[in-house]
Amino acid sequence: MKNNKLRQLILTVLVLIFLGACSDFEDINTSPTAVGPDKVQIEYLINNSIIRAQQNPHIAERMFILNWKAAAHYESGGYALVGSDVNGWSEDYWKDYVGTWINLVQQAISLGTASLEDGTAYSYTDNLVQIARIWRAYLISEVSDNFGPNPSINAFQGENPDSYSLQDIYHFIIEELEDAQGKLDADVDMSSVSKYDYMMGFDITNWKQYANSLRLRFAMRLSEVEAAYAKTAFEKAVSDAGGISGFVSTLESMPTVPEDGGWKDLTRVMSRPWNYQYITATMTNITFGLGGIKSRDLATVPGTSVYKLTTEVFDNHEKSVHDYLGLYMPDNIATAVNNPAKGHFFDGIPDKIDPRILKMFAIPGYNDGTVMFRYDASGDSYKVKVWNTSNDTARFNSDYSFNSWTNGDSGEKSSRTDVMYFSYNRPHISKVYHDGPTERVWFGPWETYFLLAEAATYGWNTGGNAKAFYEAGVRSSFEYHGLSQFADDYLASTEYSRVGTSASFDHTAEATDYTINNYDPYAEAAGTMTYEYPANFGSVTNNDVLTKIITQKYIANCPWQPLEAWNDHRRLGLPFFVNPAAENILPNLPGATPTGVLVSKREFFPQRLRYPISLQNTNPGSYEQALQYLGGSDLVTTPLWWAKH
Repeated sequence: MKNNKLRQLILTVLVLIFLGACSDFEDINTSPTAVGPDKVQIEYLINNSIIRAQQNPHIAERMFILNWKAAAHYESGGYALVGSDVNGWSEDYWKDYVGTWINLVQQAISLGTASLEDGTAYSYTDNLVQIARIWRAYLISEVSDNFGPNPSINAFQGENPDSYSLQDIYHFIIEELEDAQGKLDADVDMSSVSKYDYMMGFDITNWKQYANSLRLRFAMRLSEVEAAYAKTAFEKAVSDAGGISGFVSTLESMPTVPEDGGWKDLTRVMSRPWNYQYITATMTNITFGLGGIKSRDLATVPGTSVYKLTTEVFDNHEKSVHDYLGLYMPDNIATAVNNPAKGHFFDGIPDKIDPRILKMFAIPGYNDGTVMFRYDASGDSYKVKVWNTSNDTARFNSDYSFNSWTNGDSGEKSSRTDVMYFSYNRPHISKVYHDGPTERVWFGPWETYFLLAEAATYGWNTGGNAKAFYEAGVRSSFEYHGLSQFADDYLASTEYSRVGTSASFDHTAEATDYTINNYDPYAEAAGTMTYEYPANFGSVTNNDVLTKIITQKYIANCPWQPLEAWNDHRRLGLPFFVNPAAENILPNLPGATPTGVLVSKREFFPQRLRYPISLQNTNPGSYEQALQYLGGSDLVTTPLWWAKH
């Protein structure tokens, strides 16, 4: 038996090498049984699909960071955030990466089904087939969320595949998940193959939970375009789950994959040392003041970016996010943007901020030993020099500041600065995500709770109420970050963030504009201005229940689920996103004009990635079908069917 397993493993590796060597888009037409059902064990195929989907550093940098995290405003890099996409990156992802992942898992389904039909299956084979179907359903959604209508649900059948509409694709995904989880048998012993599943050890209970939580996610994806279908599918998932334990609802049930260093499929997805992944103006506006937790109270909490920061430093550098907006430098910082703090540099430690941010982002100038990734001990390195249009100069130290920008076109303003945008002057993603230890989170329990909370606000049958689910989601996220001791005070807080949202579920009074302090570094004089809370997509509400739920989901999903954060914003226009700066017209977002960006609109944000050119060249029929279903031109600004905001 041992020799047979070794032989099968060697053959599997050879098959995978062959699959990996195929780089032409025509691979999507390859029959999954071409290698022969006697040559490979399906558990290896499933596991290799899961492992490869972790994204090696090449594709992770291009898709996870520069496309998904940028589009989600989880990091302030360019590219997707300003409507830019690179065909080479899409080509790589489409044919060399996700195409291979789907091919592998489709092989698992086909070979497993064949062995069940011819009587050569193992006792656990049917469970493996159902798990492969669940994983394939997720992978198909990933392709669809990026590009729109596509041929992935009938790929690898030996023929040129047709494209399907997003309506058909999501119905397929939801119905596939429902059927597959219903056929999983928890009484079957999976121990002989458990080590071949890096995600959940082929634990049937965990895979059922994951499938049911995915059903909630994808049913909710259709909430704005097919409310009746979405409600029915969502409520069926709730019924099938039989209670909260039937979903991913605890950290122990969370599907994760351990990450590693080096350069391989299991390398940490955010590991590249040159990708600092700076905090965005969207994130600081959402989290400044939210929850009312004092930053200095986190100085005793290991793993935060203020850990062991002295009282003296706080006394000298802490500034009130409610009373103070920052250094006002409109000649240096973009003002053609809907950022309520536009033109300002926050030159201090925020006195109150969502505590999870201090777990995820470093504070410039303080080497806390855990969160800080890019540190320069040279004192002069932090001295920022700026000058205005009159060539008056100002200098200040960026140590212990917590400033942010959102990319775009700042015109000449960015040229009138010195080192202000350098890596050691900006809060960036924690060293932990670069160097570990980390496990990539594929679905957090908090997302289950926030999906149930959202559904409850629509009056759908969820087996609970929106407030309870909302608070459970927040508590789950705080538990993940080791901050549970702050959850009660946070959830009771009625203090507003800079976008006018509070944490308390029952507190729905809208924030009103007020007078706030700032400082002119050129005149060295304090001043005031009227702080105006932003209007999101023309909405007059920033503190309603739905905004609270999606805001908390957005923070909780950072940084592991950027694609889902982007999906929510495309679906609902929530939470509030800062438009990319447009001192000049942005070529890939032509609707974002210097005057127009002062109001948030859908056309100021990317809606999708363009299809890779190879699809047009190798399967023009499928490409034309996809465009017909897309209902618009092959542009990043063409919204997807389910994206109504």
